[in-house]
Amino acid sequence: MNTQDLVALWERLLPLPAPPERQFALWLEMHAPQIVRHGVLETAKKYTILGAMSEDHAVRFASKCMNQFPR
Repeated sequence: MNTQDLVALWERLLPLPAPPERQFALWLEMHAPQIVRHGVLETAKKYTILGAMSEDHAVRFASKCMNQFPR
């Protein structure tokens, strides 16, 4: 899974603009692609529960999910 795949996943699951590609590149420098995917999926779940999120909140929540992913 590459940056474009992850951006497409975000755009498919969340009604928020995707973060810039440089954000996804940073996440991929820090985490394996499946962990970044996990963060996007968890963010989509959280959005569904809350019914709304700011773009900043979504990015920060995704980052938190990635950082807390069990290794």
